[in-house]
Amino acid sequence: MKKWELAVNGSLNSSPAVAGDGTIYFGTEDGKLVAARPDGTEKWTFATGGIVNTAPAIGDDGTVFFGTYGNQGLFALNPDGTELWRYSVPTQGFGYSSPALASDGTIVAGMCDRVIALRPDGTLRWQFDAGCSDHSSPAIGADGVVYIGSRDRGFYAISPDGTEKWHIAGGAVKSSAAIATDGTVYFYSHAGSPLVGLLYAVGP
Repeated sequence: MKKWELAVNGSLNSSPAVAGDGTIYFGTEDGKLVAARPDGTEKWTFATGGIVNTAPAIGDDGTVFFGTYGNQGLFALNPDGTELWRYSVPTQGFGYSSPALASDGTIVAGMCDRVIALRPDGTLRWQFDAGCSDHSSPAIGADGVVYIGSRDRGFYAISPDGTEKWHIAGGAVKSSAAIATDGTVYFYSHAGSPLVGLLYAVGP
């Protein structure tokens, strides 16, 4: 049974994220991040100037992190919708993947020409050349290792200090990885054809 619906401008390609207080966050094609109350009423909107088509991540303190399609950047917003900081660099591509949060507060996101890790204050901790990684959202293990796919170079495990741990070359990896409780990492890769793919399971 439908509880409510909320009409917004622009189509929606972003998966929603739900905060501990029940606030629902989602992005729109017309460049906004929208916060909705649990009863379906709009709480606030934040205009970015770029398409928001990836899912936000929510920190333990309620900070909302999300990227845009374009050079507008990776944003951090306070729970009241005010901007805390934004990080933007010139890039060959246009997109930021959905960010992931490490246990120490590090924010990791893929871009079309690098993977970036930011400190909680928005300054750069490290960057890693993994090729086009804006379609594969990072997954972070309990030990802080970052797992992310690339559209042109395969799949990477990146140590918490930003150095390569290992790399599996192969077809394009546009999917996001899943990490099991035993540390096994699962991801999907195209095997030279969009109609043929491989599901990988790799040890940490």
